[in-house]
Amino acid sequence: MATNSKHTDNPTIVVPGSFSTPPLYSGFIDQLSTHDYETVVIELPSVGGSTPATMTDDAAHIQSVIAGLANEGKDSILVMHSYGGIPGTEGVKGFSKNDREASSKKGGVRALVYVTALVVAPGASLASTIEGAGNIDAVRIESDFMYLNPIINAQITFSDLPSAEAEAWAAKMPHHSTATFGGELSYPAYRYIPSFYLYMEEDKVLPSSLQHKMVELATQGNDLPIRTYSCNAGHFPFVSAPAMVADIVKKVAEGSDTT
Repeated sequence: MATNSKHTDNPTIVVPGSFSTPPLYSGFIDQLSTHDYETVVIELPSVGGSTPATMTDDAAHIQSVIAGLANEGKDSILVMHSYGGIPGTEGVKGFSKNDREASSKKGGVRALVYVTALVVAPGASLASTIEGAGNIDAVRIESDFMYLNPIINAQITFSDLPSAEAEAWAAKMPHHSTATFGGELSYPAYRYIPSFYLYMEEDKVLPSSLQHKMVELATQGNDLPIRTYSCNAGHFPFVSAPAMVADIVKKVAEGSDTT
């Protein structure tokens, strides 16, 4: 887990890294640091380990980090990327700002920000959501783990970067537990916590059409809408456009979002 420490009243920005380690979010961390935001990037149990962790394992780990901050009286904003949208949504149960205040406790999750992330209805999983939408040529499955071909992965995950730079970043992405694929969401946190979605219109991993469909399906019949931004970037804007993502997250944190 990577953390940059700031001593302000700003909420802590928590990022559960998706299929990746904290260094891939370093540009985003640096951008927020200039505005005095503490950022915690969580390395999920399912990423790069020797044990095939599940989505539930990831959600529990995210919750432990959020709980630690809340118990220190700190507010947080959860910024989820790609697969991280499912365990992130699951992991905030019981830790919304409203839940904490109802129990006369300080701290809690103030907002959810989905960055081209999986936002799904209860009962849906990674596997059921992206069925037929992924690029299987980039993936090699061995036993309980998925390995990414760095050349092909560079072309789809970092499609908005020059090829050499894209390949360098893609080579940093470790293997990932396939046991996470079937983990189903049970707690739709976006129905209870103010939520925002950043569409990445140039995404070649989760196509824009799928992003829009997910938001539409997840919010059907909800009283609390998910407010959206449309961004011209690929699947990993934390690398290719960190200032853009940080600026939107800063607006959410300040309550100055007007979308």
